[in-house]
Amino acid sequence: QLELQRRNTGDFGFSLRRTTMLDRAPDGHVYRKVVHFAEPGAGTKDLALGLVPGDRLVEINGRNVENKSRDEIVEMIRQSGDTVKLKVQPILELSELSRCWLRNCRGLRKEACEAKTEEQILAEQSWYDAEKVWLVHKDGFSLASQLKADNSNSVPEGKVRICLDHDKTVLDVDEDDVEKANPVSYDRVEDLTSLVYLNESSVLHTLRQRYGGNLIHTYAGPSMVILNPLSSPSMYSEKVMHMFKGCRREDTSPHIYAVAQAAYRNMLMTRQDQSIVLLGSSGSGKTSSSQHLIQYLATIAGSTGKIFSVEKWQAVYTILEAFGNSMTGLNGSASRVSQIISLDFDQAGQVASASIQTMLLEKLRVAKRPEKEATFNVFYYLMAGVDNTLRTELHFNHFAENNVFGITPLHKAEEKQRAAQQFGRLQAAMKVMGISLDEQKVFWLVLGAIYHLGAAGATKAGRKQFARHEWAQKAAYLLGCTLEHLSSSIFKHQPKGTLQKSTSFRQGPEDGGLGDGSGSKMSALDCLEGLASGLYSELFTLLISLINRALKSSQNSLCSMMIVDTPGFQNPKLAKQDRGATFEELCHNYTQDRLQALFHEKTFVQELERYKEENIELALDDLEASTSGSVAAVDQASHQALVRTLTRTDEARGLL
Repeated sequence: QLELQRRNTGDFGFSLRRTTMLDRAPDGHVYRKVVHFAEPGAGTKDLALGLVPGDRLVEINGRNVENKSRDEIVEMIRQSGDTVKLKVQPILELSELSRCWLRNCRGLRKEACEAKTEEQILAEQSWYDAEKVWLVHKDGFSLASQLKADNSNSVPEGKVRICLDHDKTVLDVDEDDVEKANPVSYDRVEDLTSLVYLNESSVLHTLRQRYGGNLIHTYAGPSMVILNPLSSPSMYSEKVMHMFKGCRREDTSPHIYAVAQAAYRNMLMTRQDQSIVLLGSSGSGKTSSSQHLIQYLATIAGSTGKIFSVEKWQAVYTILEAFGNSMTGLNGSASRVSQIISLDFDQAGQVASASIQTMLLEKLRVAKRPEKEATFNVFYYLMAGVDNTLRTELHFNHFAENNVFGITPLHKAEEKQRAAQQFGRLQAAMKVMGISLDEQKVFWLVLGAIYHLGAAGATKAGRKQFARHEWAQKAAYLLGCTLEHLSSSIFKHQPKGTLQKSTSFRQGPEDGGLGDGSGSKMSALDCLEGLASGLYSELFTLLISLINRALKSSQNSLCSMMIVDTPGFQNPKLAKQDRGATFEELCHNYTQDRLQALFHEKTFVQELERYKEENIELALDDLEASTSGSVAAVDQASHQALVRTLTRTDEARGLL
């Protein structure tokens, strides 16, 4: 409950913010509702108000306003006298941040004292006396109490006796299947390293409890764990950003902005380059977190000469989402390219220039991909969103019945409308990045040509040529060459030997010609797929160079910050796909595994070595980095007979 005085300016010093949030009805149905926030003005930390970003407006002068429109709320505030009484409630996502921000504010809110009460101390002691543990089993873990063995009923060696909390079943289980459980007061602890018992079950329990309270960010020592939320737009705003500005890490609650602020502060203090690496499975929210990181830095650090602004960065991500993302079995819009974003800062701590480096683009996805997965988003945007003039020029007035690349227009009306809107946003974003209409047209022509190449297809037997020459003619027209030139470039100019050797490696030992490079030659379709994927790769390279053109500057920089965002772990079985991983998925998984190994090295190995150097004894189980299958396949020597026969020397290791 707050009572605010009207100011000389005629207002009460706070602003209204309207947004939509996902809520769950009693029957479990998820719906979207409109909420209003009463927050301090942008860029201010006016603690005198007692309001913080994320305070949901519940009542005005004793009247509930949760179901009223913005105009009705504004009118109620206007009709208030010299004072207005507000009742606000912090949303769950920002409750920790609100407490943290108001910790030193006296008397404005009755925040719970952080010191433990006698009841809490007694409850914890009772918990420890009960010897609460987690029983780990194939479906997860369950809470239990460890029983003390008596003389009349001994427990076999290597076993412990437990009583499950949920049904009071008494079991004798292996010692290794039991892990110590923390008291209830640790269920929503902000930092996992604060747990008394740090084990896998306790960590997962804490993360699950926090997620249930919409607390998706959790510190894990110097790192942070983020659980991808269903929807939480209220957590990310310019006003929330200003709550972290200038703060030390220990003064803030867990949030993606706290990571950006800590890296920025370290860079300014040490004048050394910083890196933020995002790890996780596909669809875990790495790219979204990357956007929040850079939007924070662009907003808080600012930019010299407007080289780098929030608007520009939003435009960059709109472009990358179109050209670098596609629908997969695990993610509706998954990144299919690794990105390293570099921000260069000047002496004053402002962004002087920026650049993007990309690698491991899944260029073959243009022509070939797993079943029920899509090509890059930009093709669907283009087919749905072009105007009549460009549609005619691209020969998109009618589409082919068959396309060997599987590039087909969307059929549902709502999907077409959404794709057309995305194409409009893409054009606007390219304009923001200084990509002219003539330069944009080059992209549409090449993308159109790739589509028509797929419609043209290739012969399956006999002479290598297009299957449908009328579609090939359209592709040649868009590429600005003759049909004969295009045909000879695809089907006749093959580098001999190299291709044969690379394909023969995939054949198997029973196929002839392993030694002399006389394996089967590429089919006409292979040649066509090669050109299409090569065209898209060149187009993507051009796109990145044009983006970097808009982000570069001639100003001197002092140090840099790099943000690494790579496609996440992907296992086809998790998407219920009965297939093996593609080569591209192997590359992405390998990259993630190597970055995970780097995390393990920095977090555990180097720290333990420092403990040893300083003769500090630490009771800790041996930590071994589990060598993943992808790293083992690529890095370590194989024992398979086929690979051994192909290796040139005894020192050769792995597939690559």
